[in-house]
Amino acid sequence: MALAPVEVLWDRLKGRGSRGVVEKAARRELRRVADWLGEDRAEQYLAERLTRRLTAQRRRAFGVKDPVGWLLGRGLPRHSDCGDLRCDEGVLMHTGAACALCEDVVLDLRGRRRRVAAEVEAGLPGATSAQQREVFEDRLREVVAADAARCRARRREQEAQAAASQARAAEVRARREVQEAARRTMPCAQCGMPRAGGLCPVCREHRETEKLIEQAVAFVAGGCADLDDPDLASALVASAETEARTRIQDACAQLKATGGTEVTIALAGRGTAELIAHEYRATALRTLGCGPRAEAEARSAHAAQLRRRHLHPCAEAAEQAAEQAAAEARSRAAEHLLAQRATAWLTARTQGPDMTPELQERSAAYEAGAARARAAAAAHAEQDSTVRPGMDLLARPEPDAMKAAAEAEETARLRAQIATQLPGLAAWTATHHGVIYDMPAHPAAGSGS
Repeated sequence: MALAPVEVLWDRLKGRGSRGVVEKAARRELRRVADWLGEDRAEQYLAERLTRRLTAQRRRAFGVKDPVGWLLGRGLPRHSDCGDLRCDEGVLMHTGAACALCEDVVLDLRGRRRRVAAEVEAGLPGATSAQQREVFEDRLREVVAADAARCRARRREQEAQAAASQARAAEVRARREVQEAARRTMPCAQCGMPRAGGLCPVCREHRETEKLIEQAVAFVAGGCADLDDPDLASALVASAETEARTRIQDACAQLKATGGTEVTIALAGRGTAELIAHEYRATALRTLGCGPRAEAEARSAHAAQLRRRHLHPCAEAAEQAAEQAAAEARSRAAEHLLAQRATAWLTARTQGPDMTPELQERSAAYEAGAARARAAAAAHAEQDSTVRPGMDLLARPEPDAMKAAAEAEETARLRAQIATQLPGLAAWTATHHGVIYDMPAHPAAGSGS
């Protein structure tokens, strides 16, 4: 919630280290704000601070050249010209009123003397300079004493508020410690292991593994299947899920044979599931990247960059920049399509009371298609041929002969990679579509990554 206004800048942080630094700074600033506003208002206040400062930034997010530096130096920290820890840009965080200390800083000694002199001159228009000087000195001493008394009273008020805030924080920490101690004594909700904190390490890893498997098959359905064809989508998903679970079981069995403990076996299963999800996502992105929508985005980006050829020293440099822009546009389009299609598939697959009748019908169709696909895969599990169902996403309509040859070669490579990852589809596709293609005799290492 706190970093939501700067989501654009967060997406530009590619490295894990830079994101970790920003996250650490954000959590530190949240703790400071929570000391004055409470934890229930800290996230909202920090989000408002980031929104205000990003709005004041020239060209907003597009004007930020260094996201890490801007977030650490401008966006997240408290800015104040006084020593009041509650003050942020001249406004008190807990009340929203103007900070009196900042006003005192602005009204320095010279400005105060001018103000008192003007008041004395206005009050004694007919007095001599010596008389005005004497009254001025007396009036200035009174103003300084009043300001000092006000500062002392404000300091006492701050100390009292700080003590109350620390007491509240200590009470919250004590309550959390009691809740944490009670949670640690709870047994595992799945296996019943005593004092497991609600979920033991083995069951926790199993749960994460199941989530990764669901995410992996969603990538397969979103990237390689036609969501309007429940039978084809269910066949792809059933085959991918069966293969993923088989690989995970094989990895766990291999570690178990070498004497691994239950925890290390569960960790190995989760690691294998993460690798499978990464492979399926990479394959889906390559498939969607060759689709018509991604190609249309790439052509548009290529043409737009060529219209800026005057910014480049030569035609070769302009063409190289256009090719790079096209590749980036194709990658962005593929990622957007994969996220959209995978989310749609997961939504249609998970039935719930709030689902529309259309989604419920589609989900039921997926379940029926999955049952038929599992039955067909079981009936033809012994076949060795590897096939790929009809995927019109790889069709590229350009008539140029050289482009057609290159696309045919790329299509064959992608088919071989997908076939290597989804060998269980061979029997189902051969039976229902009659589409068969040969797998490479020696696939390249890491081709499915």
